[in-house]
Amino acid sequence: ERVRAEAVASFGAAKAGGRLPAAVLADPSPHVRAAAADALAATGRPELASGLERMSALDGPLARGSALLALAKLRGEPLRAPLLELARKVPQWWVRVRAYQAVALLPDGAQSLRAGLNDPDPRVAAAALEGIAASTAPFVDGLLAEMLEDPASVLELAGTAVDAAVESKVP
Repeated sequence: ERVRAEAVASFGAAKAGGRLPAAVLADPSPHVRAAAADALAATGRPELASGLERMSALDGPLARGSALLALAKLRGEPLRAPLLELARKVPQWWVRVRAYQAVALLPDGAQSLRAGLNDPDPRVAAAALEGIAASTAPFVDGLLAEMLEDPASVLELAGTAVDAAVESKVP
C-alpha cells in the first residue's frame, strides 16, 4: 500500500497526474486515493477534476479531504458554497478541517472562514483561524488581537492566534 501511494505521489511531484490511470481513484487504499487527488491537483488542469467529485462526496476522511483540496485548486470559486456547507455539516472533524483549508485557497476565502471559528471542535476552528491568518485580508490583525485578548478563547485557538500573531507581528 505504501509503495503504491508513493508511486502515485511521484506522478504529482512530476506534475504528471494526468497520466495516472483512472483506477487509482478507486484504489482500495485511502492513501493511494489521497495521493492521486494530490497528483491531479498538482497538474493545475481543471478538466481532470471530474474524477475527484465522487471521492469528495463519498470517500473516507483521508481521501475525501485530499479530494476537497484538489477540487478547490482545480475548480476554484464555484466550490465556495458547497465547501462551506460541508464544513458546517460533515460529522468527521478531519473533513471539516480540509473543507476550510480548501476555502482558504479561494480568492477572498478569509472572510468565508470566519464561520469556522465557531466550530465546536477546536481543531477545526484552529484550521479556519490558520487560513485567515495566512491571508492578506485587512481584518486579520484585529481578529488575532481580539482572540488573544479574549479570556474565553479556547486554548487551541489562543495558541494558534499566538503563532499567527508572532508571524504577522501583531502588537
